Amino acid sequence: MTFWMGIDGGGSTLRVAITTDDLTPVAEYRAGSANPNVIGHDRSAALIRGAVRSVLDQAALTAD
Repeated sequence: MTFWMGIDGGGSTLRVAITTDDLTPVAEYRAGSANPNVIGHDRSAALIRGAVRSVLDQAALTAD
């Protein structure tokens, strides 16, 4: 089975989701802003990495 990950790092909300090919949701993560212009590049990158790890864990998947 193929899974897809989408990342939306907007100014007000960070959302990361994993779906199947038919767009059935498998896992989702939401947090505050990940905008590097607002919170800085290092903090933004750390938030996105943490969100990716979280949805992979929820879905029992690995990055491989």
